[in-house]
Amino acid sequence: MNCLTDCDGSCCKIKKSVRAGLKEEGYTMYRSEAHFSRALLSVLNLRVPFVQRIESGVTGSGIPDIWLRWVPAEMWAELKNDPYVSINDAYWKIKWRKGQQAWAQDYRISCGRITYTIVAMRDGFIVIPMNKRYVNNLVYQHEVWRVTKLRDVLSILKDESTKINFN
Repeated sequence: MNCLTDCDGSCCKIKKSVRAGLKEEGYTMYRSEAHFSRALLSVLNLRVPFVQRIESGVTGSGIPDIWLRWVPAEMWAELKNDPYVSINDAYWKIKWRKGQQAWAQDYRISCGRITYTIVAMRDGFIVIPMNKRYVNNLVYQHEVWRVTKLRDVLSILKDESTKINFN
């Protein structure tokens, strides 16, 4: 699942020498969003009562990739993978597809809850609250949580789930 430890180079665009250098420096990256999703779900399934991957060709445009359920909280999360950027960059251009930001804003307005986008990067993860529309898909450091461990993503989501207003 991890491109640095499990990849022979046939499945991704990252040169073997670059991958080896990043591995030595302690970086973590995934070769695809599907690999990142499997790794995240393996962590979530151990600690969250109910997690459902939604990815399907028949669902509506923009629906996030996973649905998490804590009692009484629930949360949607979109997953992205970009192994060419760092959590230390000043800003990021997120590769949201058409309709993904719109779905998050419609959900926020109609349900009063925020969805999240989780992006795997070469050296960690960012968690983006979808509490606004990000113009030109640009997100800045002060708008996100930045972590280096996958389990810390879960901690952020769990902390945020307790802030949801159920009235």
